[in-house]
Amino acid sequence: MKRKKPTNKELQNVISNLIMDLQFVHNKVDAIGNAFGLYLDYKKDEKEFNSFVKAKREEVENDKDRT
Repeated sequence: MKRKKPTNKELQNVISNLIMDLQFVHNKVDAIGNAFGLYLDYKKDEKEFNSFVKAKREEVENDKDRT
């Protein structure tokens, strides 16, 4: 049986749903980032965390240079 092509309206609906899902994920990632920032402020660990991230980033970049 031959599959029939989706109509322009069906494609438009699918793309619209994908855009809405992507916006939802984006909003959740922002909310998690904000919550994590508030947690760092609460725990007063921001400087330690930033130095940890910087060290890990340099480690990863050095590993990339080796390959």
